[in-house]
Amino acid sequence: MPMARKWRAGRAPSCDPASCWRICRVTAMDLPEHRLPASTQVPALVRQVQGAGGFATVLHKGSLWGAALLLVHRHGPFVGAYEKLPSLSGADNWRLAAEGEQPVSEFVNKQRRFDPDLWVLELDIAAPERFVPGFPAGR
Repeated sequence: MPMARKWRAGRAPSCDPASCWRICRVTAMDLPEHRLPASTQVPALVRQVQGAGGFATVLHKGSLWGAALLLVHRHGPFVGAYEKLPSLSGADNWRLAAEGEQPVSEFVNKQRRFDPDLWVLELDIAAPERFVPGFPAGR
């Protein structure tokens, strides 16, 4: 009679698509159409913003398959951190989570400690809502 496989300490099942575990393998086809990974969205946003004459840079790279994205918007004296909130309709909703240099820095560091797979993107351009669907207008 074959012995049951024992779990080794420090090695747990992973939901990463490259994982050897069969418990919860995820493929790109399993992702809903409206939930592109941040690793696809971020380079596109950077190219669009830079093509329009603005500045965009990745402050922190997250997981390849992660969808968590945090935007830091700077334009003139304004600095704000926006986080993407899920909605039942599937549309992206963004909310201003912190405003001002010090609160934004603290918020970004707190979120990175909470979620190491988080992508953080900084934009310096007027009217970023042109490039980010669901982004609040008027900043």
